[in-house]
Amino acid sequence: MTTGSRLRKNDKRDARRLAVTEFMEHQKPYLLAYKQDPIYRELTDMNRYYDQLNEDKKRARNRAHRVLQLVFASFGASKGGFDFDTKLSWELLVLFPHANIVREIGDLNELENQILAAHFQGVGPKRAHDGTRKVLTSVQTPSNDSRNWWQYSYPTNQ
Repeated sequence: MTTGSRLRKNDKRDARRLAVTEFMEHQKPYLLAYKQDPIYRELTDMNRYYDQLNEDKKRARNRAHRVLQLVFASFGASKGGFDFDTKLSWELLVLFPHANIVREIGDLNELENQILAAHFQGVGPKRAHDGTRKVLTSVQTPSNDSRNWWQYSYPTNQ
């Protein structure tokens, strides 16, 4: 039976016809052609959960990537740039969350001492020196977007 709920639709007619359809027509519920084994339903749910976690991880990584491109000038540069693909890189980001912090310190030895004082696992003097050099390189070449992006003021209509 056709209800005609899409002919000359407006809010009043649509609401009335939806109500009439709901209470007057007894529609059969959709049934699967076969009974699915509970283990397959559980696997499907687990697969959806896994896919959702992967999507969340991708979104978080993309968000962090955008912010890092604004804060650190040579983020992701091919040679000599600071690419944040290693655990040490993320630990250094926690230690120095903004390029201005590194610029204020400015001294290679002082930065290296702070990295060594943080006692990151597997970081000795050589890795600390390499990480310090990369951090300093990334903050000494400012890009056009290296302004304080969180303090950007929008023009006002006066």
